Order: sequence, then C-alpha cells, then structure tokens
Amino acid sequence: MKIFLLCLIVLLPSVQINLSAQSFSQPFVARVGDKVISNNEFLERYEFTPGFKRQIKQMEESNKLEFLFTLIAEKLFALEAKNLRLDTTEVIQFSKRAFEKMFVRDKLFQEEVRNKISISEQELLEATIKNNSKLYVKFLFSNDKQEIDEIYDYLVQGIPFDSILIESPEYEEQKEPIKVLFGQMEESIEDSLYKMNVGDFTKPILTEDGWYIFKLVNKSQNFFLTAEDKENAEKTIARIVQNRKLIKRQKEFYQKFFGNKKVDVDSKLFKIIAEEISALFDFKKKNYIYKENQPVHLDASDVLKIEEKLKSENLEKPFIKFDNHPITTKEFIRTLAFDGFSSTDCNLKSILAKLDFQTKRIIEHELFYREG
Repeated sequence: MKIFLLCLIVLLPSVQINLSAQSFSQPFVARVGDKVISNNEFLERYEFTPGFKRQIKQMEESNKLEFLFTLIAEKLFALEAKNLRLDTTEVIQFSKRAFEKMFVRDKLFQEEVRNKISISEQELLEATIKNNSKLYVKFLFSNDKQEIDEIYDYLVQGIPFDSILIESPEYEEQKEPIKVLFGQMEESIEDSLYKMNVGDFTKPILTEDGWYIFKLVNKSQNFFLTAEDKENAEKTIARIVQNRKLIKRQKEFYQKFFGNKKVDVDSKLFKIIAEEISALFDFKKKNYIYKENQPVHLDASDVLKIEEKLKSENLEKPFIKFDNHPITTKEFIRTLAFDGFSSTDCNLKSILAKLDFQTKRIIEHELFYREG
C-alpha cells in the first residue's frame, strides 16, 4: 500500500508535498488538486488517531510520513468521488444532512446548556468538604408508601433500626454498612446524608426504585497524602459539580422547550412499519445464527425491503406531521436505520414499543435541530 501511494504521488502532478524540516511553518503540508492538508489538520488528526508504535521516538518521522500518505489518499479518493458526482447521490445527501443535524444539535446544547452554567467558589468549597468524608450507611426499603411510613413511625417510637433491618429482605446485602462517596448518590439524598450526625436516620425518601430510609452508621475522613492525590481529588470534585449542573440545566431547558410542543405521527403507517420490521427481524432470527439475547439490527438491506413493500406513494407521505416541512415515511425509515434500531425480541408488541420510543426520540432530535 505504501509503495502504491508513493507511485501515485509521483505520477500525479496535482500532488505537492512539503517535507522539509520547516514544513510545519508552511501554510500546508500537502496539496492535492484544489485541496490542501493544513498544518493544523495534519497535527490534530495525527495526535487524535490511534496508531501502532507511536511511542517509539526513532519512528516518529516515518510514522508521520505514513500518516500523511493516508491523508493524501483520502483527498485523492474525495476528488475522484467528486468527479464522479457521488456527492449528489441520494444516500450521500441524506448522510450529509444527518451529520449536519448532529452538529447543529450539539451546538444548541453548547449554547443553551453548557454555556449557561457557572460554578461558584462556595459550591466548590461545599463539594470539597463532602468529598473529604466517607459515609457508612444502612437502609430500609419498601415499594409501598404506607409500609415505609409505618416503619418510620416505629423508628421514631424508639424501636432500633437494626431490629427492623434484620427482619427485612434487604438485610443480606448490608450485613456490613454501605460506603458512600461524594458523587455516588442523587444530590438531594446526598445532601441529607452529609448533614446527619452518626446514629441519625432520614425521613422516607422517594427514588425511582421506591422508598428508602437511611441511617448514618459511621463517618471517616479522606486523607490526600501527595500533591498528585490532592490535584486528582480537585479535578474529580470539579467534574462532579459540573455534571450535576449540566443535568439540572438540561432538565430546565427540556421542560421549557417541550412545554408547548405537540407533533402527530401517521398511526396507520407507524403500524405498517412496525409489522414489516417485526417480520424482517423474525426472518433473520430463524434463518441466521444469533446467540441468545443477541439483538437484531435494522440494516441497509432491511430499509430497501421495507421501502419496496411500502411503495412510492406511501414513502412520500408525511409521516411525522410538522406544520412546516413534515418528515416523509422514507426519510423516517432511513433516519431510524441511521440512528440505529435493534431489538432482542421480534414480536410485534416489542417492536411497537421500541419504535414508539425511537419515534419520540427522532421527533425530539428534529425539534432540537430546527431550534438550532
């Protein structure tokens, strides 16, 4: 391959390469026709692309040269594809739009979420104080609100926490207290625990799993013996605080953004698509080797088969009914495959549920793109 590329470079007068010791002070490293490989592009892509033997300093020059040949080949392929007008094909145009939408959504997230959070010195200080402590807790759990309230009443009346715990199903997993570190639990629960004194217990706390009552059994200090330990701890604290701020701001943005949005879907076509996917997945499961619980994926050949079954009049119908520029059935199916659709179960009920979730996700993404 290397010999082939060298010959190609020699034979094509449109390729110009700067390989002098001062090449990185030049405006570009190589020029291929009307395309150039700039210094920044080469350096960034070289540094961010994994490669064998990069750690061997004596091979640095040859590694860079080999990588440059790869970039030149890429530009040559791009020029040839352009000459063949492959950039005008339907699949390339669709992929280009899909990637554009991804970048626009990412920019929207940067502008509306990431750039609108700030972290104060006080917040970092409070987080540092928490991070300097390890908590050891036990808990009581119930899915039933009435039951957890009764348990809490027993505790308030003075019945020992461990006496109730030893009779509970959750006792087996906490014969030893559970260690809690900063950032491991939901922030509101964590705040309650860090404010407690050893021996205290919380009121019933509702989580996604059910109701919990926590008891603080012990508390100890974290000690950072080296400057590196301290620096790593500071980075961890900053990351946890930032991530929590991002989640909070994202929830706020989502609630405001989706508050008045309503978009309809063609229910008849939705069911037809689900039936076709179910049939295709079932065929794959029966005729190809799949391991147990291995998901079946919607691939390009499946898309073409579904499109053939639906026929052109249905493919051009509005499927996601935005007031302006609705998404056609054809665009939806291709977006579904591009984003990735799979299922371990092939029955229609499972496919309908997964397709419903994915459709909502596609609508959300499209709304974010249009807002961006």
